[in-house]
Amino acid sequence: MIDRPRLVPSFATLLAIALCLASPAAAAPPPQPSDAVLYRVFLEDGTSLVSYGDYARVGDHVVFSMPFGEVVSGAVPPLKLVTIPAASVDWPTTDRYAASARAAHYAATRGPADFAKLTGQVAWALNGMSHTQDPAKRLELARQAQAVLNDWNRASYGYRAKDVAELTALVDEVVSGLRAAGGAAQFQLNFVANVALPPSMPLMPPPSARELVEQTLAAARLTSEPTGRLELLRSAVALLDAHAAALPSSFVAATRGRAAAELASEVQTERAYDGLRARVLKAAADRTRTADVRGLQDLIRTVLTADDRLGRRRPNATAALLATLDRRLDAARRLRLARDQWALRADAYRAYRKRVDKLLRAWSKVRPALEDVRALAGPGPSALARVEVRVGEAQNALAAVVAPDGLRRVHAMLASAYQLAGSASRMRRQAIGKGDMRAAWNASAAAAGALMLFERASHDLAQSLKPPELQ
Repeated sequence: MIDRPRLVPSFATLLAIALCLASPAAAAPPPQPSDAVLYRVFLEDGTSLVSYGDYARVGDHVVFSMPFGEVVSGAVPPLKLVTIPAASVDWPTTDRYAASARAAHYAATRGPADFAKLTGQVAWALNGMSHTQDPAKRLELARQAQAVLNDWNRASYGYRAKDVAELTALVDEVVSGLRAAGGAAQFQLNFVANVALPPSMPLMPPPSARELVEQTLAAARLTSEPTGRLELLRSAVALLDAHAAALPSSFVAATRGRAAAELASEVQTERAYDGLRARVLKAAADRTRTADVRGLQDLIRTVLTADDRLGRRRPNATAALLATLDRRLDAARRLRLARDQWALRADAYRAYRKRVDKLLRAWSKVRPALEDVRALAGPGPSALARVEVRVGEAQNALAAVVAPDGLRRVHAMLASAYQLAGSASRMRRQAIGKGDMRAAWNASAAAAGALMLFERASHDLAQSLKPPELQ
């Protein structure tokens, strides 16, 4: 807060300055075609990779589109998506360059139009001040101009920063003068000392053919994704062949030899890991089916040893293979436990099967009658009576059998099958006696349930007599 007389510029002077700044003679060059911004991702070794458009930092990696052809205005060059470790990037330099690139792009595209709009808003406010005698209205308009100028700094990338700072200082003078004229004993100076200057890092030209080759090889060495590395190395060789006439022959020969050697090494490594994966997964499937827990543990050690021998050059592939083996090992352990449990109960299962064998054979004598009941095709009353006798005998015999652990569900299904068979026979007899078609359908449903339960119980009992298999 300062108390001292000031020389306040007139409204007409300020209006003339604002209109002069907005005139074509004082404006920046006309906008250029709105191509994507060429950023640079600077590496810790001092080199850089060109990013066509903005880059994205995703976790521990940086993802961006790298051009693989001549970059000219109005055309999109061939692009490849590149992923490199974020730790390999010189972030302070990369961020400074990005700010300069954005500022230059803004100045060449939206900057002139936005600046013209800004000065037009300021001129409108100043013109209103010159046409009103109301001190409060004048102060309100001056503050509007002041706010518009102060907001400019937040989104303009420093475009026309010097002009905006000078105009802001003059408007601040007017605001202070109006407040003083209104009777304020003190007035505030809001000089724009914090106006951001445009980023000053010089921009680099679009990549030359040689730089395209070199940055492709650099990206191939940095990326951890094997498929992407192979694609980048092949692209580097293709770029060398396409631009061989424009590049020094010594550079072409040396670089092509190095790229070809790296490509051959990558292909050989890829084949080695593919072969390892195929062999191990085949062996793992066999050992899982036989519940060979020790064999699967040996396979895990085999993978780790082979990965060491190959230089640990495919960490993602190795991790995925080991994860698969871990799942196989868990399945084998579960199967081993199930088979050991079955071995413990196998004698009891066989004894149970022997005890119910007669009951299973007895079903074959009632089955034809039940199928007739299900189809509403009979049988006659005498056949139904025989069914009820056989079912009653089977139920009594089944009640005297104690099922071992693991077969109680099977035993319950057998009991339910015979119970439904008896119900089906009785309901069919009643339907015959009354000539009741609805009762006949109810008997059919009971017969269908009995047949289904017996088939399911017979299947599960047969399966329980075999060692468990991998599901």
